[in-house]
Amino acid sequence: MRGADVIVLEHRLPDGSGLDLLATVKARSPQLPVIMATAYGSEAVCAAALKRGICDYFIKPWAPSEIVASLRRILGVVEPQKGERRSALRPPYGFERRIPNRRDGDAAAIRLAARRIREDLEEPVSFCQLALELRLSKPALSRRFRRTIGISYRRLVNDARIARARELLRSSDYTMTEIAQLVGFGDLPRFDKVFKAAVGASPSIYRQQQTNEGNKLLADDTGS
Repeated sequence: MRGADVIVLEHRLPDGSGLDLLATVKARSPQLPVIMATAYGSEAVCAAALKRGICDYFIKPWAPSEIVASLRRILGVVEPQKGERRSALRPPYGFERRIPNRRDGDAAAIRLAARRIREDLEEPVSFCQLALELRLSKPALSRRFRRTIGISYRRLVNDARIARARELLRSSDYTMTEIAQLVGFGDLPRFDKVFKAAVGASPSIYRQQQTNEGNKLLADDTGS
């Protein structure tokens, strides 16, 4: 492992399990990025790999361009660069966090907070912070939030995170770790669990389904 920038592991190895080797790698080099690929693993295998700290995982068959894009993304984040390099996980340049102002009325402040939550999923305005800004108790804010937005604060945050995750899985080459962080999940297992509960498929399966559908549409257009 000395000198390695990233490791790509198979789940099934001739002399053992990729999960066991992953545990050994992480014990010796916790910061070393690892990607896992499998043709036989279940979602339980993916979840176990995520808990052990992999950066991304792929279920075969996968296009070589997908894993190349993942490798480039990972190396682009961890490799030292000359001059300034912006992290993929940092908010955009020029981002300014606007705090709700009660002078415009509670409803206007809550609508503004809801918009900021959708735009800044990494660090959304917290419920406690919003209550303090509006000088409202949490029960009072909960009632007014539902009345103004139509759903609870927690539901708004969760729905916004899942919607943004689906968009990134469809249209970007971010790794699962990056997407989880970009939409505000602290760890991959929780992201996997919440996404599956909302969508009915794990993030990796959803991305694979979207890729397959895109390839089918492209083939249909080419053959027509």
